[in-house]
Amino acid sequence: MKKIISGLAISMALVAALPAFAATTGGTPAGTPSRSSTVSACVKTAVQTRNASLTSARQTYTAAVKAARDAKTAAVKAAKGDKTAIAAAKTAYKTAVASAQTAYTAAKTAANAQYKTDVAACKKS
Repeated sequence: MKKIISGLAISMALVAALPAFAATTGGTPAGTPSRSSTVSACVKTAVQTRNASLTSARQTYTAAVKAARDAKTAAVKAAKGDKTAIAAAKTAYKTAVASAQTAYTAAKTAANAQYKTDVAACKKS
């Protein structure tokens, strides 16, 4: 969790620093955005889109794990000492968490692939 939060913080810091790196010297008529600033704006949008996708994926994962944990807690309480029911609740919890992790990993992979595609398109324009 700490790695994800620090990763998002670093990403946001880099996004905040993009305008400073986009500064160019002359070469374009007044009022015309330079190619560098256009590319920087495009990359900034790509970063923001990726961050939003990653945030959404993480929130979905967290909600799924919380729901699985709540379901396990309720099942264990309802089992009233029945070891078979408790074992089934634990198995269902592990399965739900694994499924949520798989979905989260797929969402991260998709977000990063889309980001790479968007950045490549920015550099071509």
